[in-house]
Amino acid sequence: MIRFFETLHYEKTDRLLDYGCGFGRFYPFFGSRTDYYGIDISQSMIDECVRRFPENAGKFTVGEGEELPFADNSFDKIICFGVFDACYQESALSQMLRVCKEGGTILITGKNTRYHTNDEQAYIAEEAARGKGHPNYFTDVSDMEAQLKPYVTFKQRRYYAYRGDFANDRYTEVMPERFYEWALVLEKKQHVDVTFEKFADAYSDTWKAKTNEASMCDLG
Repeated sequence: MIRFFETLHYEKTDRLLDYGCGFGRFYPFFGSRTDYYGIDISQSMIDECVRRFPENAGKFTVGEGEELPFADNSFDKIICFGVFDACYQESALSQMLRVCKEGGTILITGKNTRYHTNDEQAYIAEEAARGKGHPNYFTDVSDMEAQLKPYVTFKQRRYYAYRGDFANDRYTEVMPERFYEWALVLEKKQHVDVTFEKFADAYSDTWKAKTNEASMCDLG
């Protein structure tokens, strides 16, 4: 992930929002490079950030990602790494665009709704997350990109075919028909209020197809 972060240019004056900062795992990287702010829905996570990084205590905030407590055009950069799949994505993306400055950068990662049917690890992970009651939303990336196109410039596109490819930095920059994870770097063109049509679901298209296939076999 650090290799990916290093593909962006940072200024010390950049106001950067770590969207879903958790216990502050990225603060050691971004805190020395930018004017860092972190937000998370969990009070206990923010308390841990404050405990670990007291020098930045006033810039850690408890809040919902779908209703960010910041003014329009507040941040030069927004990092949403590994948390988009736990959000109501349409509202979350609209809020990120709202608080990002014109010409600012948003980095987002997530999981695609159409992954390979033979990616058993992805299927197992989807089932396991649902069994634990974890929020777990899958993105129709093609649809999302089409809706984003009027408002952003795509600076980077990375598509990871199978579960595990992200960790091993194996990706293509051309969207394939099927893939598991994705990462986008977006540059905001201009400030507009955006409401997105639904492009995410709690069940992947692959899971639905496999489940339907199994049901048909049972009926046969």
